Amino acid sequence: MTLPQRQGLTLAAEYLAREIPLGMEQSAFGSSLVAPSPVIGVGAEALVRLGIFASGARGGVYTRVVAREDLRPHLGRLSPVQADFDHTFQAFISHAAGHAETLPDTRAAFTLPETHRKIGVVLLRLGYLAEERHGVYWTEAVAPFMREAVLWDEKGQCLSEIWQAQEEAEARHFFAGLPDHLRVALQRTVIEQGSFEGLDMLRRHWTEQGWSEIRQDTPGDLLEAGFKVNYFTTLVRLIREGRG
Repeated sequence: MTLPQRQGLTLAAEYLAREIPLGMEQSAFGSSLVAPSPVIGVGAEALVRLGIFASGARGGVYTRVVAREDLRPHLGRLSPVQADFDHTFQAFISHAAGHAETLPDTRAAFTLPETHRKIGVVLLRLGYLAEERHGVYWTEAVAPFMREAVLWDEKGQCLSEIWQAQEEAEARHFFAGLPDHLRVALQRTVIEQGSFEGLDMLRRHWTEQGWSEIRQDTPGDLLEAGFKVNYFTTLVRLIREGRG
């Protein structure tokens, strides 16, 4: 392993040793911990590999065997190989970019948050990050880790951006299907009164026969109009951003 890899492994392991236990649940079998989700499990297994956690007899149950104050000396005594770095860095990406979202999963430039400034410097040296005028951005070198974390697809495209674009397209399609007067009324209501009032306004103008210009005393079932909650949530965001 190179010196930057060793530094990156140490900083990623320190992050995991601090954050992973916070996402774990107390075991019913004593002082051990249980990983309640796959991402937390990946982090716990990385800590097992580094000797910071020990896995119990039951699957998904772990015990911390290296105290926080002993972490640096413990890591300094290890002789890690490439696979140790890969497992630790994978767990770091899965948690920081996928679970905690303290790092972005997008391809756009961003400013390193203070909590990741030290490891960010190392990731620049390793080529996982590159600098540009507006900050730093993920390079192609990080793609295998992003794919394993189910954050990028095989083409290196950010899945959350793809899903967001699809949701926005569906929301716009629903919005375009509204009568002109309801589109204007919905925009005004959301901006002036809020999303709940906007939703109620739509319900009061839907009948079994379709959209009505007359406000109804009894709210209609918007599911009949092809309404979905995620459409409306996205549409409200677009309206508030001036894109609706």
